[in-house]
Amino acid sequence: MIFVALSGLGAMLHNTSANSYVQTSVNDKTRGRVMSIYAFGHQGLIPVGSLLLGWAASSYGAPMAMLAAGIFCVVSVLFLGPRIIASKS
Repeated sequence: MIFVALSGLGAMLHNTSANSYVQTSVNDKTRGRVMSIYAFGHQGLIPVGSLLLGWAASSYGAPMAMLAAGIFCVVSVLFLGPRIIASKS
């Protein structure tokens, strides 16, 4: 149960930090449009991911589906992380 609380705390900290970063990184004229795209990507695509993960879990088993999702996350960070850092410079 303690890990559920820690996970929730981590999610709140991440969401607050990510929202603050996005809002302070764009200019005032485009902030509304950028935030709508961010909100769509952050919350609107969750059902799509849930459908894909559910299909993978029913086809290949839950452990394999979670492993594939974790590998996808790591590869995404390794691929996009350097590009995001380079774009700040």
